[in-house]
Amino acid sequence: MGAVSFSRQDGSVDGGTREDLSDGPSVVAGAALSDAGRERVRAEWARRLAAPPGVFAGAGSHVVAREDSTAVVAVELFGTCVVTCPPAAAARLEGLHPAALTDVDALVRRLHPLRLRPIGTAALSYRDTGLAARATGTAAPSPAGDLAAAGDLEVAGDVAVDQLRRSLPADEWDESGLAAMPLRWAAFTSSGEVAALAGYERWGEDVAQVGVAAAPAHRGLGHASAVARRVVTAALDEGLVVQWRCRLGNEASERLCAAMGFVRVGRQTAVLVGDD
Repeated sequence: MGAVSFSRQDGSVDGGTREDLSDGPSVVAGAALSDAGRERVRAEWARRLAAPPGVFAGAGSHVVAREDSTAVVAVELFGTCVVTCPPAAAARLEGLHPAALTDVDALVRRLHPLRLRPIGTAALSYRDTGLAARATGTAAPSPAGDLAAAGDLEVAGDVAVDQLRRSLPADEWDESGLAAMPLRWAAFTSSGEVAALAGYERWGEDVAQVGVAAAPAHRGLGHASAVARRVVTAALDEGLVVQWRCRLGNEASERLCAAMGFVRVGRQTAVLVGDD
């Protein structure tokens, strides 16, 4: 079930360093993301959750029971929360405060005594071609004109990908999602070592999910930033809305996300559900 896997199943969380981060506000009400971009994000998440089209257009929270579901997946966007879950969990979640639906601890308490395995919570941030124009009040000369990347960058071949993979703990590599991303770029040191990788995969027709990972020996030197900017530029030039999905607690990823002009509009929480 693709919508569950924001951590180690299909990655989709920016890799690199992992540091403590206090949980900030979950919603910035669409600032700096174009109206068209917001609609594309809403539509893609409804599709991925197999929820009714337009479900994110209304206010409040919506619980959708699915016979094929093996997890509770709660996605909050622009103040609206949609939850898909097995029927056994749906009745337990009705009436739960919207803020609690994206709180792992609250979900676990409410779903007891079902067998559960929490996956976690990730912040959802976006950027689209309207950002540069909206920031300056004029039309941007290029969709990603303010994201010029510096450094020794090139499309990542298998050797570079394997080199970076071997430099990371297995869970960090899995969390980055880069293994499943068909489009990847690499940043290299002056001696030719792979310092960082970034890539993206298309979600449907409108959204690009970004993944980034940096070699532990080369963090804090700007390599991850350079290659991430290259990837975001490529996705924006394709006309896609770029999604940065970051596990709460990854301070380095949050900083990089904000530096590149992404706006945080929600969060995703997932808990796997076994037999009760």
